[in-house]
Amino acid sequence: MILTNDIWLNGFLGLAAVIALVFAARLVVERVSLLTQYFRISETFVSLTLLSITGNLPELGIVLSHTLGVHVGGLDLQTSSGMVMGVNIGSNLLQQGLFLGLFLIMQNKVLFKNQELRHSLYIYLAINIFLIFLSLDHWLTPLDGALLLFGFFLYLAWTYQHYKTPLSKQPIPSKAKKKTKLPHSLGQEFGILFGALFTLCLLGWYILGTTEWIVKEIAVDSSLVGALSIGVAASFPELAILLEGVQQKRANLVIGTLLGSNITHILLALSLGALSTGLYLPLSMLYWDLPFMFFLTVIWVTWMYYNKTKMNWVLGGIFSVLYIIYILLRVYYFTLASSSL
Repeated sequence: MILTNDIWLNGFLGLAAVIALVFAARLVVERVSLLTQYFRISETFVSLTLLSITGNLPELGIVLSHTLGVHVGGLDLQTSSGMVMGVNIGSNLLQQGLFLGLFLIMQNKVLFKNQELRHSLYIYLAINIFLIFLSLDHWLTPLDGALLLFGFFLYLAWTYQHYKTPLSKQPIPSKAKKKTKLPHSLGQEFGILFGALFTLCLLGWYILGTTEWIVKEIAVDSSLVGALSIGVAASFPELAILLEGVQQKRANLVIGTLLGSNITHILLALSLGALSTGLYLPLSMLYWDLPFMFFLTVIWVTWMYYNKTKMNWVLGGIFSVLYIIYILLRVYYFTLASSSL
């Protein structure tokens, strides 16, 4: 859906839609956070699953818009696939590289004592390897999507098994001893939630259509657009959680949300896209983005193996510098659409 043939106006409208998309997602995150507190669901389980899923609503909205656009709206499958892959893998790299790096720098030292979160990190490494293996033929097929989605349900079951202690049985901070009060009635809260979800899908469809038009006009790699524009904007909910975590010194909440979000990108968002249409992986994704994500994960796992429970500003600096290098080389070598063939 293109409103004008002016490239600058389309770019401006697309940017405005991205900003609105993030605000709609933030509204959903706020509503889900309130409802989970109201119903007294385990906070740790929420950070790894529900908060990660709702924080990924911009990416999930893009996947749904991709599906509708390809089947109904006439979007080009390869261009749209590049956008979906760029948004999700780009968000992973941003959160794992820059966000986690800055968090560790600001905190100086973090004790990573939670064994289940450490196990989730090892699971994430295995997911990276599995994704690269499935992508070797440049496609994530519907069968690949089914395997990834099955892995997501296994991950949910494992997480629930380890975090099934209800919130009411966990230590409650003094500020949270009173029962959470909803700003609106329960029905209104759910109405706001579903309204924001609907808005999210409409905005995602518009962004994909606009991006496809711009990609064709300037011959730029669609996955690069996804990674450096929508992927960055879509990570704002996780950035908000990170900043709140710094203020309250809640390292496990921040790391759990970032780690759970990265797992959700692959096992849920990409699996749904692959199931619905199949997803094409451009050369830039297969030979640069996925290997670099795997490289960052190996560094993280190796650090935790030798340093046990300690993460500090040194690891944060390594992640931040490597992310900047990733962006510079990505833009230099994989900007044009020809690099995505």
